[in-house]
Amino acid sequence: DRGQLVVLAAAVVAVALVAMVAAYLQVAGATGAAGPDIADRGDPIERVHGAVRPAVYNASLAATGTGWGDRDAAAGRVSDRLDPARARIEAGALTDGRSVSLDRNDTLATVWAAERCPSGPAREFGPCEAIDGLVFQDRGSEATLVAVALDVRVTAPDTRRTVGTVVRVP
Repeated sequence: DRGQLVVLAAAVVAVALVAMVAAYLQVAGATGAAGPDIADRGDPIERVHGAVRPAVYNASLAATGTGWGDRDAAAGRVSDRLDPARARIEAGALTDGRSVSLDRNDTLATVWAAERCPSGPAREFGPCEAIDGLVFQDRGSEATLVAVALDVRVTAPDTRRTVGTVVRVP
């Protein structure tokens, strides 16, 4: 009986580890050391946007537990986590001879915060505020990152395309 219990416990632990690895790969996959895998599939701006999404989610965790009054400190911690991921995305985003540049856009963040701040009859959230391209919302007196506004610039030998985009925290 004891041997069967040990085998059952080992099986439960193995299943839990598989679930944790799958979750880690979904959240941190685009921010791994090798950079995102978005080469040669679809519009380059959309490919970069897709690679940024997990990095934004991961960076948003740095603000967890920060009071609304300390939102500037939360912005600093989020930046510290987002900037290295942004550099990895720029270094590994496109393998077809084009380069990518990502810059935060505070103007776009301010407009988004004023016009698209999550609200509604079933929500009792506070206001949104843009800080250096990061949009925070007061949720239960806590600074919660809700979006990041970026300028995505794709440069090829003969063209240059810049698009402002807002990446919402999932």
